[in-house]
Amino acid sequence: MATGTVSVLPLTGGLATGGFQVVGRTDPSEKFGFSIRDISSGYLHAIGVPLIAGRNFDNRDAADGPRVVMINLKLALAAFPHEDPVGKRVVFPWIKGHVEIVGVAGDENTGSLDAEVQRSCTSRIVRVWAAGGALWCARPAGDMVDCGRSQGSAGIDAEVVVSRVRTMEQVVADAPYTVMRRYPAMLMGAFAAIALLMAVIGI
Repeated sequence: MATGTVSVLPLTGGLATGGFQVVGRTDPSEKFGFSIRDISSGYLHAIGVPLIAGRNFDNRDAADGPRVVMINLKLALAAFPHEDPVGKRVVFPWIKGHVEIVGVAGDENTGSLDAEVQRSCTSRIVRVWAAGGALWCARPAGDMVDCGRSQGSAGIDAEVVVSRVRTMEQVVADAPYTVMRRYPAMLMGAFAAIALLMAVIGI
């Protein structure tokens, strides 16, 4: 079973945005914007996103170690169209010093399924949030509900409470863009039912 944690689930919205400048480039106005999330080292495997280049996060990337990030393929092509981004250093306005790009991940649609894939940058989750807990993703070998109730929680910590277990199909169904698209269909269905009722009464 592959497991990983993420700060914001795919298709659920609420992503932060930011930008960086590439160290060594002379144009100070050249900035690249993207959405931002934190992930653990096992997230990509759990969610099924391939590693395109470089490496995944690992034990070298501790909280007190050098700052590193991963970027998605779309951001890599935009910021480094003719270069290998792995090993390049970038500057974030809110981080002191340089940050190294250690890997390039495949594109993942974090907004909505019918929207263009966004540029994305991720840093590593190095601790569990004390206030809200962690959003845990798993690719189980068996049933997802059984995984959440038993081996999933036991595999992390015997005292960890796992709640609101959902499949990705349920996440997609509950996503804001899906709900918004459902309303017009429901409205059309209601009008059709009223028209049918009026026709029956008229007959």
